[in-house]
Amino acid sequence: MQMILKALQAEQFRFINGERQVPSDWWLKIADIHFVNSTFQMSLGGLHSQHADPGKAKHRKPCGTWHSDANNLVREIDVASYYPSLIVNSGLYPQALGESFRGVFADLLARRLSAKAAGDRNTSDAMKLILNSVYGKFGDARSILFAPELRLAVCLTGQVYMLMLIERLTEVGCELICADTDGIVVQIPRARVTHCDEVVAQWSSSTGLSTESSDLRA
Repeated sequence: MQMILKALQAEQFRFINGERQVPSDWWLKIADIHFVNSTFQMSLGGLHSQHADPGKAKHRKPCGTWHSDANNLVREIDVASYYPSLIVNSGLYPQALGESFRGVFADLLARRLSAKAAGDRNTSDAMKLILNSVYGKFGDARSILFAPELRLAVCLTGQVYMLMLIERLTEVGCELICADTDGIVVQIPRARVTHCDEVVAQWSSSTGLSTESSDLRA
């Protein structure tokens, strides 16, 4: 984890006419990383675990089926409004709009989370569309929201945070099943569920992010 973080900190990323550029050969090598007995694609589009049919890829996690049973629990852990929350927590804003952007965007995020908690799906979905659209416009050179450095910072920070959570969970005995941009699925020994809950709570406290969990039958 420290190797990945140091490599990212040392790298220089460039944007030409609003288009992100692959910074160096290093990025091509780090695109597929082997970490905690799994392989991940770490790219400018988000984090994704890589899988393959058993025996066909040496480093990729084989495809398979996992079930909750008397000994193990399959749990999905998602981060609530991941990228919008990272934007708010970063304190950054598009230069064209100034610091007032932060308060407006934070209010939209608060409205979305409140509506979701209250079961107001229409408002929650509407706010989600607005929030995600703002993030998307950070990469649009024709938009007043254009802020490629902010979009890159949010994307890379999100991937590093997710890898941190995965690493900490595996250290207390959880097995990663799969991961994507804003969530993971893990298999937890039932004897270690409390430890898992503590890890997630500590991660949420240190990152300022909220998580939502669902226990799955399979």
